[in-house]
Amino acid sequence: MLTSAGPRVLWYKDTARPSPVMPAVPIRAGLAAQATPIRRKAVAMMSLRPPSGRRRFQIRWLLFILALAFATAAGLVHSDTPGGHPVADGDHALTLADPWLWDHPLTRYWSVRVPERPFDYPRSLRRDRKFGQDYPYQTWGLVWESPQAVKTRRIFVHYQHREDEYLARQATAALARLYWVAREYLGREPVSRGSGDRDPQVHVWMTRDGEAGGEEFQGHLYLYAVQEPRAPAEWLREIAHEYAHAILPRIGPYHEGEPWASGYLGERLLLKWLIDNGETAAWGERFSGPDYMANQIAPLRDRYLNSGPHAASLVQMDAAGMEQLIGFALAIEAAYGPRLLREALARLGAEEHPGAFVRSVGEALTAQQPDTILLDACAFIPARSPGAVQQPDGGWRFERVAYWVYLPPGEWEISVDGTAPALLQLERVALTRDAPAGTFRGRVEVGAWRRLDLAASVRGTMVLRRVRFQRRAPDADS
Repeated sequence: MLTSAGPRVLWYKDTARPSPVMPAVPIRAGLAAQATPIRRKAVAMMSLRPPSGRRRFQIRWLLFILALAFATAAGLVHSDTPGGHPVADGDHALTLADPWLWDHPLTRYWSVRVPERPFDYPRSLRRDRKFGQDYPYQTWGLVWESPQAVKTRRIFVHYQHREDEYLARQATAALARLYWVAREYLGREPVSRGSGDRDPQVHVWMTRDGEAGGEEFQGHLYLYAVQEPRAPAEWLREIAHEYAHAILPRIGPYHEGEPWASGYLGERLLLKWLIDNGETAAWGERFSGPDYMANQIAPLRDRYLNSGPHAASLVQMDAAGMEQLIGFALAIEAAYGPRLLREALARLGAEEHPGAFVRSVGEALTAQQPDTILLDACAFIPARSPGAVQQPDGGWRFERVAYWVYLPPGEWEISVDGTAPALLQLERVALTRDAPAGTFRGRVEVGAWRRLDLAASVRGTMVLRRVRFQRRAPDADS
């Protein structure tokens, strides 16, 4: 069990392995009860005499009920669920905006489909890989990049009871959003794992067996005890957790809690990016984005920033080490944006040790082109930045502030987007100041993580949005 200061609330129960308890304040909301399909009613034999006006009305009403029952059973009409409605058939758009990645918003598309006759599909598409149980019903998630693109079936959600169609539709819609977020932010998507999978697909198996929770098995996702209520945010988090196990490289193994950090890391990244893009209603009912950020993102990120990249706990193989590793990744995303995180994950290859991931971030920064490193002002070290206040334009006001930065060897010029500091110090590097330009210059002999300290003038403050590191040619001033 993870140990750290502060209250702990269990968000997640994995039936296959014990789960670390992360600092969290779950969003309390009830999941609507499942609707049941309308039952067919027997129709009594009627007299052959011409029916009266009232009898004609009764006959028409019975015919309407029979038609509605038939349509519901055939999947043509879907009954409402109290507290929410099933995701409708039709095309949906997801718009993503992130200045670290794109100059203009990016729009991707998805839809949910229910096959008309699921029993006609091969048993290989209806029997799960782990337990060999039959799942007669499916919903599909189709995804495509542009209005003119071909719609590709990427998501299969299998379920065993017709009345679970509401949940299956919600899960398919949530996974379609997570698919695009993971692909566009991290370049990660499902991979083909053989056994008849001709295209990269994700399969979800929803069963009423077991304890409430989830599991990833050979790239397939399992959701257990789906009849038990969960808050909408918990459904979304649970699916994001297991999907992250399926698409992210493994980091570990840890000997406390889950063996691999990919689930807890991935759920935080994916949900953060959904929040950033206004998709807090991805399960039909909105949850509080600020609460999630304050309770699931900030504590781990700040704990890492205060201890720093040289702390031994960053590569420990226990629960505290997993927390530090996740905090490190969240800090990298905040400071340098998703692109660096994507490149670092791609460099991991088959290496699994946390130290390999830390090293891959430095390698990605060293290889970054052009030779400019941008550091977001929000990723400051809390313990060394007292009185930090966020500004309406997204910048931060400080009297003094500190950051962690990895600089490869070379000549560097340091400047800020905002108020020029009166003092700037880079750990183990001698700097000279160009006062008129408000820049500082120095030579880094060995690539390493270093602390950067900035301070405003006496009794003054400074507003920062970004810190810029520009590599300079050795003869740039000659």
